[in-house]
Amino acid sequence: MTLLLPGFRQEAKEAFDSLSSQERGDYGKVKAAILRGEALAREKQRRDFRQFCYQEAEGPRGVYRHLQELCWQWLKAERCSKEEILELLVLEQFLTVLPPGMQSWVRAHGPETCTGAVLLAEEFLSKRSSVKQEEEVKFLVMVFRWFSRRWRRTGIEYQIKEQSFEDSWYLLSLFLH
Repeated sequence: MTLLLPGFRQEAKEAFDSLSSQERGDYGKVKAAILRGEALAREKQRRDFRQFCYQEAEGPRGVYRHLQELCWQWLKAERCSKEEILELLVLEQFLTVLPPGMQSWVRAHGPETCTGAVLLAEEFLSKRSSVKQEEEVKFLVMVFRWFSRRWRRTGIEYQIKEQSFEDSWYLLSLFLH
């Protein structure tokens, strides 16, 4: 690995230097550290570009140049193809339009492509709907237990055998009205 070190960019050298001497010999760990470092650097550059504010001291021309420089740093226009730049822009906008909870969950998982972000968003929805269904089932069980105690006291016996989820809600709604 140390033979490759002179060819590394500054960010890669810093990521390499942050590893222990044992980890520096493991190609997988070196690669992961470099990729993680690049992802963090790119995210910082994106934020610098997006959060930049007009500064009167620089004037319009200075602000424009500063924004242009920040954009070039973020998009790495000299090294990226048009398609890669478009992918980054669409990815950023996709993440921006997601609902806040989903947005933070997807961002926390650090997608590098639009496809990855879409898959993460779908996974978020899938997990959320299964949690929501579990909560609804727990609520149903609690309500049915309460009603069954009440029915026993009045002499009414009712047993639900393998009813579907929708049937259970329907039956419950009949008893509540």
